[in-house]
Amino acid sequence: MGATRYLGEDAGLAALIDLSLLSGMYGMFGGAAHSVALAESAGMDPSEFITSLLAPWLVAMTGVLDSITDDSPSDMQIVAVGNIVATSNDQGVDPELLSHLTTPLRQLIGPDAKGLELKEMLNR
Repeated sequence: MGATRYLGEDAGLAALIDLSLLSGMYGMFGGAAHSVALAESAGMDPSEFITSLLAPWLVAMTGVLDSITDDSPSDMQIVAVGNIVATSNDQGVDPELLSHLTTPLRQLIGPDAKGLELKEMLNR
């Protein structure tokens, strides 16, 4: 899974980093479960979806993690999440996993942040 890594003498930092890693994991697992539910709602076999589409896609996405806050227009993010939530509703899939993102994104965007990159919004 991962290697042991010394982060310094501050034990609080190690605990914080542990929680941040778990946050990424739970986000990925929750997003994957939602993704499978959407594919299944269209009649796709979950195992086939995971093997042939989802797993390769997620592996490919790990290659861009280092640029996660670069070139990500805020306006596009709220539209993308909104589209996923709307499609989830249309397909009878509980959108709660992703709909919780729409309010914070709208608050982050606000009138002063329209058109800012995600990195710029997070550093405000």
